[in-house]
Amino acid sequence: YLYKKILAAAAAMAMVFTATGCGESTSWIAKYNDNSINSGIYIFYQTQAYSEATEMLKKDNEELDISDTKLLKTMTVENTDITSWINNKATERLRLFVAVNQKFDELGLSLTSEEKSQVNTMVESYWEYYAQTYEQNGIGKDSFKQLVEYDYKKEQVFLHYYGEGGEKECSDAEIGAYLEGNYSRVKTIQLHLTDGKGSELDD
Repeated sequence: YLYKKILAAAAAMAMVFTATGCGESTSWIAKYNDNSINSGIYIFYQTQAYSEATEMLKKDNEELDISDTKLLKTMTVENTDITSWINNKATERLRLFVAVNQKFDELGLSLTSEEKSQVNTMVESYWEYYAQTYEQNGIGKDSFKQLVEYDYKKEQVFLHYYGEGGEKECSDAEIGAYLEGNYSRVKTIQLHLTDGKGSELDD
């Protein structure tokens, strides 16, 4: 899932809507405790939201030219002007980013050596191809690394509560009951309505 998010954000880097700085510095967008959140993280979430917004608009109108930035700025997504929708969505994700990092520290969790190695490998791999694109849009390598680490931290926090031995561990029976009540298995058989010569079959 993380790979898809990174690629989608990279594809949406022809940003129409840019981040605004906070306070006296544009290097950070928010602060919690003694930590500052890089503006690049917020910009990354804006690119994600921008990509999602244009996809939604294209579903409603396949002929829409999403390269027409003046036109896009006049449009609405889910009854909200597109700029506000993008910034609201980015803010939601930034708040979750902060919450996960706070909880990760509060619980005394840490990334394993293997996870740190995977983070570094992923960062170096993507940065080799997308460094110029990201940097031109205000997303530095440190911000990108924090975003990759975030996915690992989020999983650790989740497992702390819901994984095996967690505070709110879900039993196999509970998981099975949920799947059975919320998902279904469907088998289909395709039947052609024409014969081998392409003629329609009768009733």
